[in-house]
Amino acid sequence: MISLSKQSIASREKKIFSKVLQSGKITRGKYIEEFEKKVCKYTKSKYAVAVNSASSALFLAYSVFLKKNDIVWTSPVTFISTISGAIHLGSKIDFVDIGKDFNIDPLILQAKLKKTKRQKLPSVVTTVHLRGVPADQDKIAILSKKYNFKVIEDASHSFGASYKNQNVGSCKWSDMTILSFHPSKSITTGEGGMILTNNLFYYRKLLLLRNNGIIKNVKQPWKYKYFSIGHNFWMNEIQAALGISQLNKLNTLISKRKKISKYYDSKLNQTSYFVNSQYVNKSNSYHLYLLKCKNKQTKSRFMEYLKKRGIETTTHYISLHLQPFFKSYKLNKKLLKNSETYTNHYFSIPIYPDLKKKKQDYIIKCILNFK
Repeated sequence: MISLSKQSIASREKKIFSKVLQSGKITRGKYIEEFEKKVCKYTKSKYAVAVNSASSALFLAYSVFLKKNDIVWTSPVTFISTISGAIHLGSKIDFVDIGKDFNIDPLILQAKLKKTKRQKLPSVVTTVHLRGVPADQDKIAILSKKYNFKVIEDASHSFGASYKNQNVGSCKWSDMTILSFHPSKSITTGEGGMILTNNLFYYRKLLLLRNNGIIKNVKQPWKYKYFSIGHNFWMNEIQAALGISQLNKLNTLISKRKKISKYYDSKLNQTSYFVNSQYVNKSNSYHLYLLKCKNKQTKSRFMEYLKKRGIETTTHYISLHLQPFFKSYKLNKKLLKNSETYTNHYFSIPIYPDLKKKKQDYIIKCILNFK
């Protein structure tokens, strides 16, 4: 089976594990702080908090902003973690339909905000950079000031991408940005995530929440105090050390993904399956490569056909408003027609930095032979 994604870890990087283990400090040490600083330098953000997963990162971000019964709006075309943290905190969820780039459409968001009563306006809007293509953050930032909501970027797919010459994670147009270091992402720490922000108050709150609500006296660490109830969401030293090594080759990994995507494009751009991944003012991290089908039935048949030929595919993602959990929300499906169309027509095929040309040619051949 040709996998959808696969981590790219060099043999020299495997030596990192033994180096950290031999150091005698495998958690809460120097590598975590170094990794955070290096990600800040790359993204041009001021502060970073490394945690054990992007799901935890999202939960902590929401914990800073939300009270019970607050409202969060986001794209329904995303992984459940984008909103599960908010739901755990007792928040209400609503969805905003996607545009041609499969991210929240600012015009649809604006129209929805105008029609919504003040008491039902969102406290937070979470954008999702699907495929690695950044959302129109500047336009959403303008709306956030007018309607008084916070903006979180779920950039799990897009580390290494940029929008209007600003690296994803700069937080120029958002309050916080979330990164994922899952093995399928731009770089990996095995599992892991990070929260980026330019706000010192948010940063201090995040540090407190990550560390069980504890603040220690630097000179006398045994004199510690609980200022809140938090969580143990620490990334460990082994993960952070791997992250530093991976970060050093991020641009190379993105270049490899881009080359693979361009090759797919060159062979498929004259077919009905081709999906554009190039947008003005946006550089892509090429996390996903999509194909388009004319209807739901063709999509199902196509994916089954590729499975029989040893090629893994999936839907990133089945729109959340169609999932059983959200039936009780009584959402207006007519307002999410683009998201539903996406679910029924699009699916992902393999793309990862070390995908060999021979395997890619086989995938392309199978696609072109599908009838």
